[in-house]
This record gives sequence, C-alpha cells and structure tokens, in this order.
Amino acid sequence: MDIQEPEEAIQYYEKALEKDSENINLIREVGHALVMTHDYNRAIKYYEQSLIEDPKLFELRIDLAELYIKFNAFDDSKRVLIEALKML
Repeated sequence: MDIQEPEEAIQYYEKALEKDSENINLIREVGHALVMTHDYNRAIKYYEQSLIEDPKLFELRIDLAELYIKFNAFDDSKRVLIEALKML
C-alpha cells in the first residue's frame, strides 16, 4: 500500500476481497488502511462486521483490541479478547 494513497488502497483491497473474501491478509490490510486514514469509527465498524461474518478471525480480534486500547476503550478491548478466548 502506498502510504500517500490509503483511500485508493482501500478500494483496491475491497475489490480483491470480492474475488477472495476469505483472505485474512486482505481483510487485515483493509482494517490497517482505515486506521492509517484516521477513520477510526469506520475501522472499528469494519472490524466488528468482519468478526460477525467470521468470528474465528483471531488476528482481526487482536487488531481490534489494540485499536480499542489506543482510545482507552479498555472494556471494549477486554470484550473482544474474551470473545476470542471463548472461541478456543
């Protein structure tokens, strides 16, 4: 991803996900790109929706928990991590 064009990168990642919707690397890249654009609300919604669609995306849970920690949303971070433990 070109750091100068994260919005454009998001569009490309989303198009790639249409062809390979289960690619965890692409899913995570979309989330990371949303964070890079400082669109944190959209990033959180993206992570939460992705986890509803596939609750076993543990790497995504970690990314979301770290994002919540960044904003001192410790209860939300804890919730995400507890949900991950329940999946084991």
